[in-house]
Amino acid sequence: MDATAVTSDNQLTHELSSHAQRLRDRMHATACIISIIEANYGGWVQASRVAQILQPYQPVRHLSADRSNLRRPGVLTSAESKERMRHELQRYLAENRVRMELREQGGTRVDDVQLLLKQLRQFEYVYKPGASRKHTECRRVITGKLHGRNDDLAIAMMLLAYWPLYHSLNGDRVLT
Repeated sequence: MDATAVTSDNQLTHELSSHAQRLRDRMHATACIISIIEANYGGWVQASRVAQILQPYQPVRHLSADRSNLRRPGVLTSAESKERMRHELQRYLAENRVRMELREQGGTRVDDVQLLLKQLRQFEYVYKPGASRKHTECRRVITGKLHGRNDDLAIAMMLLAYWPLYHSLNGDRVLT
């Protein structure tokens, strides 16, 4: 799994559209794409933009953690939910329920399960200062990005392991 740093709306549109088209090309025409958009950093506005970009690739549904009447797409993660997500993924791994194909990258075969395990092992708790003047208390967060590390595969798989189960128990949180 490769991560791309997106620096513009045009680049975001291109990257997501390209990915969604590759998914759609590999799937049955009536298979539903379900998005799990982490809304922490771009907020509801960015999550809504991602959902808008995916609309041409119907059928598409978006998971939502929005408890307001606005029913915006996206889920919010916290130290607590990341820990639940990590435990759920570790349970799937222990039960051998995670399968990934080997892939070629630069002439080398890459085992993403081993990459996933490496990223999961690098998660650490750290204390961060408050995010604003209103919230000045230090908060405990869990991250796999310390020391320039990458945790994108682990986060994607953790989202996939946790949120569909959460939403199957809270069915009103799937948006069309």
